[in-house]
Amino acid sequence: MLRKLFLFFEDYIGFPQLDLPNNLHRGDSMEVLSQKIREHWDLWDDEKPTPLNLGDIMTAKGIIISYMNVNRRGASPFTQKQSVDKNTKYVIALGGDKNIAPIRNHDLACELGYIVSDILNIPLKKFDCEEFAAEFLLPKQAFLNSIQEANELEDFVNLKAKWAVPVSLLVYRAYSLGVISYKKYNYLLNDWQQRGWNKVEPLDDKFKLTDSSLLKMAYEALIENHIVSNATLIDKLYSQGITLYPEDLEILMDLKPNTLQTKNNKNNVKKVDFKRKRA
Repeated sequence: MLRKLFLFFEDYIGFPQLDLPNNLHRGDSMEVLSQKIREHWDLWDDEKPTPLNLGDIMTAKGIIISYMNVNRRGASPFTQKQSVDKNTKYVIALGGDKNIAPIRNHDLACELGYIVSDILNIPLKKFDCEEFAAEFLLPKQAFLNSIQEANELEDFVNLKAKWAVPVSLLVYRAYSLGVISYKKYNYLLNDWQQRGWNKVEPLDDKFKLTDSSLLKMAYEALIENHIVSNATLIDKLYSQGITLYPEDLEILMDLKPNTLQTKNNKNNVKKVDFKRKRA
């Protein structure tokens, strides 16, 4: 349904096309794959941290992102590949990240890894999306330049303020680059879990996002320019085979509740009091 909605809005608005480098190869290491994408997207910097808002970046690069589950507890992110008239699109439904940038950056980097594995036709059992996310979000040299000490979790909280990624990913990256030993890695992860940081990490409230989906922006553009009204929009969607209740469309398009309500689609139900009145 998300893909159908995009096809509908594409008749009015030019959305970004999928923009990934054409020099990705199956034999490339995770570091090389992530470096090629960062360079292609002009995100590469070996000298200093480059914290990302990956939602905005991937949207600008033609990847469709749905925000319908970000406040749904326990929801996991997932990606679907869809092809229409030989035009391939990847649709990512975010998980319950509560609009927290470090969680979203990590989730989206993992889903980007899935997209890369699909493009290269590499089975997921042979492609570690977690490793790709670490390589992509924390480039080797820039990360090593930024890390001073790595003895306690508080040191990684300070790094989180620079990189906008979860503490758990920073600890994993430090271990994968040999900055900390396997024993230290396990100690830090156990400490991380005992503190309850697997549920809420420090600084999460400092990284709140206000991203808007492309569908929401497309809807607002059409309404503000008087191209459609709510009533005509629903009629046009219906003629395109999109038969959803207004409240379901609001969820898919990241709109506030009752945005699409009109006099014609409100439930016209009379309330009846069935309690018997005493004489």
